[in-house]
Amino acid sequence: MPRGIHSQPDEILAQIFQEHVEWADEDILHVADGPWLLSHVCHSWRKTVLDHPALWSIVRVAEPDIFDSDAYIGDSDSDEEIGSEQDSEYGGLSSQNSAHNALLLLNLALERSQNYPLEVKLEFDKAVDDMATASLRRMGIKNRSTSLLSHRLIRAVVAHSNRWKKADLQIAAGFIPLFAPIQNRLSLLTEFTLATFGDSSSPFLYAQNAPSLTSVTLVDYPHEIVRVPWESIRQFSETQMMPSRASVVDRFLRLLRQNPNLEVLEVSYPSTAPSNSQSSLTHRSLRRLTINDGNLIRCLNLPRLVLGKFGSTFRFELELNRTEPEVQVQVQPNART
Repeated sequence: MPRGIHSQPDEILAQIFQEHVEWADEDILHVADGPWLLSHVCHSWRKTVLDHPALWSIVRVAEPDIFDSDAYIGDSDSDEEIGSEQDSEYGGLSSQNSAHNALLLLNLALERSQNYPLEVKLEFDKAVDDMATASLRRMGIKNRSTSLLSHRLIRAVVAHSNRWKKADLQIAAGFIPLFAPIQNRLSLLTEFTLATFGDSSSPFLYAQNAPSLTSVTLVDYPHEIVRVPWESIRQFSETQMMPSRASVVDRFLRLLRQNPNLEVLEVSYPSTAPSNSQSSLTHRSLRRLTINDGNLIRCLNLPRLVLGKFGSTFRFELELNRTEPEVQVQVQPNART
């Protein structure tokens, strides 16, 4: 029979699995879901999962509770389903040391993704405590500066930064230096998100050479100290509850002046009082603008704007005739449409 008849079910199955993995958005360290579970239903499913590295390419790692062994060795129900095959596949999961399990599972998932581009999401909002360090020391790791489980998990993912296509880093500011090795290794990166917890005064200097990067999102991390190729950025989103420099209005206008190629901009800053400033700015690339405070866009000339969302109480859509002169957008404090 033609080969296509045999391969078609496998490809369809892989597409279904891919949708499940993307929808579930599970931590890659949890063996009770995602590709781990799918690979233990039957031999046919297992072959499909192992033959399609894309199923392992969504690498979400949240800060683990190393004392929750079920997270890394499966609960009793999934163990019964997986059976003895789990022991041979995972090569020595420990019921006593889930820190060891987390590292083993992460590296195995990265290995199974082969050379496929990765979508990475790291959620490490605090350092693992000293008890976690003690657990790793029982593995024979004595150097405290490199023994924290969080550090080791981050480094494992950073080692594959040459394959990052999308990166969402939600991290304590103290972890930023761990990302230094990604510098000059981000040729595939198209989307980058950085959200920080704690002191955000340390600059993020490592994404300057990312030739494919077009979309950047920053949460509570000032754009002034982030090195990215701004000339190629087309979409930018920023949430800043405490902007670090100048007034909010000046900061917003400077952002637009310095980035004339932006096409999509979303910003959320503290609300400002109506300004009497006579300054005016024309931005000739911006097509979509979402902003929480209408006062920030007074006296902006946006000749290519097609969609604006301003504040939490009103929205307008504007279709432009390209033969008309520039459109000046002026929003009154209590405007409604």
